Amino acid sequence: MAIEKRNIPRPIKRSLIEEAGGKCANPGCSNTTIEFHHIKHWAVFKAHNAEDMIAICPTCHRASHGGPLSISDETLRDWKRLKGSREFHRDVLCVEPAPRLALLTGSLKLTTNTTDLITFRLSNNNTLAFRVEGREIMLLRSTLLDLSGVEVLHIEDNRVKVQRDDAITFHRRPGRVGITVPASDRYIYPEMLRQMQFHEPHYGRDGRIISADLEVVGPGLVRVLGAWAAPEGGVIITLQRLSCLIPGFREPISHVGDKGSTLVFDGGVDGMLFGFGPPKRAGSIYTIQSVLHNRPKF
Repeated sequence: MAIEKRNIPRPIKRSLIEEAGGKCANPGCSNTTIEFHHIKHWAVFKAHNAEDMIAICPTCHRASHGGPLSISDETLRDWKRLKGSREFHRDVLCVEPAPRLALLTGSLKLTTNTTDLITFRLSNNNTLAFRVEGREIMLLRSTLLDLSGVEVLHIEDNRVKVQRDDAITFHRRPGRVGITVPASDRYIYPEMLRQMQFHEPHYGRDGRIISADLEVVGPGLVRVLGAWAAPEGGVIITLQRLSCLIPGFREPISHVGDKGSTLVFDGGVDGMLFGFGPPKRAGSIYTIQSVLHNRPKF
């Protein structure tokens, strides 16, 4: 129906956002900043018809109006037919190159002199890993399951996939993704909460915890926060510390570094480094090669 007002009715906006899966309808774009494009141009038809509109980000919106890599109306209609995923949130992290790549965990930097995959096997199913490609590109991997074995988070070479669930809060912006979950026994053991509160009394007191939060804070440097739980022990990373939680202990074993503390690893790391987990497998390497600048406090 042709109308004179430029304002798009809210029901149409909601339906277009849902149709696109809560992000730009471009399957190659993870931007969640949404604008509404009239495939049948408003200037000509003066109509808000959902079948002739699409939810896309500002960059794709500009490209739909022309440019060297313009987006055709045919392509836009193809995107509308795709229908966005209702099962997962998706995003991609971009890490600028740097001479040395590192993960910032609490107040410690973790890095490697090799290009091998550095894996922190926090349980049989929960992992955090990174590798260096071309001596300047960091590729992150992570798997995070709740305590019933349902996958909450999966990261494969910086491509992020998060389960859609009313209990899971997912936030994202360029260079950062964050997930929070209830501080319940679906995601964390009560004993782990009690141990963490020994050092950080406010941890989980508001009823929620950070399940995973990855932020690019500089070229080649990614800050990691989160909680990885397993019956044999867990790891929680906050802004202050990297904590290893072992059943039966009164408090966690916390690794806190001074400014500039860096751990350089030779290869893969598993729970044995923290005092829990299965015996070391033949051929695996998880030696800390050196501590640069200041030795961390344990």
